[in-house]
Amino acid sequence: MSFELFEVPEGYETDLALIIVPYFDPKFAKRLIKQLSPNRVRFILDDGARLEELDRLKEACGQTDVKVAVGSARGIVHLKGFYFEFVKLEGKQRRKRRFLFGSANATNAAFSGKINAELIAKVDLSASNDRELLNYLQKLVNTVESDGHVRIKAESFGPLRHPPTFYLPSFKISPVGPSSGFDSWLQRGLLVAKYKDAQQFLNIAIKLKKALPMDLVGEILVDQGLIELGARNVVRYPYIGQPPIIEESDDDSSANWKASYCLWTHFGEWLSDDCYYAHRKIMRAKSSPSRQTKVKELLDHAGDKSWKDERRQAFLGALDRIWQGLAAAGINPYEFLEGDSGGINEVAFHNKFDKKIEADICLAHDGDFRNRYVNGYEFPKVPHFRQDTEGWKSFVHSFGESIAVEATRSKPLSQSKIVKAIRTAISVMGLELAEMVSTEIINKLRKSWVKTINVDGNDVTVGEFVSGYFHS
Repeated sequence: MSFELFEVPEGYETDLALIIVPYFDPKFAKRLIKQLSPNRVRFILDDGARLEELDRLKEACGQTDVKVAVGSARGIVHLKGFYFEFVKLEGKQRRKRRFLFGSANATNAAFSGKINAELIAKVDLSASNDRELLNYLQKLVNTVESDGHVRIKAESFGPLRHPPTFYLPSFKISPVGPSSGFDSWLQRGLLVAKYKDAQQFLNIAIKLKKALPMDLVGEILVDQGLIELGARNVVRYPYIGQPPIIEESDDDSSANWKASYCLWTHFGEWLSDDCYYAHRKIMRAKSSPSRQTKVKELLDHAGDKSWKDERRQAFLGALDRIWQGLAAAGINPYEFLEGDSGGINEVAFHNKFDKKIEADICLAHDGDFRNRYVNGYEFPKVPHFRQDTEGWKSFVHSFGESIAVEATRSKPLSQSKIVKAIRTAISVMGLELAEMVSTEIINKLRKSWVKTINVDGNDVTVGEFVSGYFHS
């Protein structure tokens, strides 16, 4: 497939481009506008789209008149249609209407002709013969134009003047803004993951010739600051923070923000995107301050040869003392460490140190890496997989199970602000959260998300109250 499918009939200009898809990217929008130069561009996208993604899409449209709305369904608004209206100022047949549809999303990958294999149908519509389909499309356009909330009814009709028959879906259109449903709220969320590469940074890994025995050899290495890395034949030497101190634990018990703002799912800890942006400054490991200090020390001395020489000499000195300690204990040091005729192989370890510290300096200058290392956590987005009905069902079920478990905890009491907000909303609706199973909880949240309730004298929808859980 190719962007050439978006051609303007000779003698016409493009008045309207209506794009209805679940997935999109800014590159597509730029190419479409370059190809058609439309007066108006209107998008209807699945409500799982993140607000920052919608902002980038609008920016890609430049000065073109663009409006965006979102559609919602129990699963995903999976319709993929491209409707165009072309006009000319004089002569007969002043307006032409064209509809493209098939498997293609509004992405560069779908239409660049180089990546995806897509099925697309193209048909010119007749104002007199294809009125039913045109009425359906016009309802979509009118709803986007009005910033309204309208449920579009499912329709099927045919034949068109030019076949085939269309089967068009039912979905709701809403203005861009807060999540229009419980599922889209989950979809926009983030996951919490420990940054596993932190142990490699500011450390030099040394592979021993054979595994450490659980006795004197291990003690000799530990005394000189070499810390075991899980595998008993690999140790690491922290070259910043001498004398070496094993970093304090970052286990879950030390991260109170996780207990308050996150909820377990089978993908890991989940939190809302709004919660993350509101509280991300505290969402870090217990060891974050010490990590920040270490990174600062490295960057402050990145061009300091004497500091690097001192750090290298401390490293080589520790290895030499290990060598001597093994020999004094009657243990052959050549069995564990790389050596030469004079003892420890200083040239090899000298080069190993220099390569590692320069690599770490490059990493320290990388803002994304630095944030991940200092914070100790990453926050990946929940994958877009609502079209995978069973996968999404399983994910949502695990979320509901966590709510049910937390709601019935007695000692220790649940710290979850998510559960607290849901309990309050459920209670206002006359139910007791602790008496509900996970499926009941999820179904109630789905059905009541836009229902108005009164909490502490304030009228608010269930969705607004629950999604604002992090404010309490």
